[in-house]
Amino acid sequence: LNIASDKPVHSIRIYNVYGTEVLRAADTNRIDVSHLPAGVYMVRADGKVTRIIKE
Repeated sequence: LNIASDKPVHSIRIYNVYGTEVLRAADTNRIDVSHLPAGVYMVRADGKVTRIIKE
């Protein structure tokens, strides 16, 4: 997953549909989600929340 930003994102957190945090990264614009099962996830990057669908 790539996050478009001029600077590294301070905090990236990914949650499953149940609200459980499944992945966390800091000070980067990339996070590897290849090991996550297919499904819907919420991504919180520096306080902004986006929904993604991993197939």
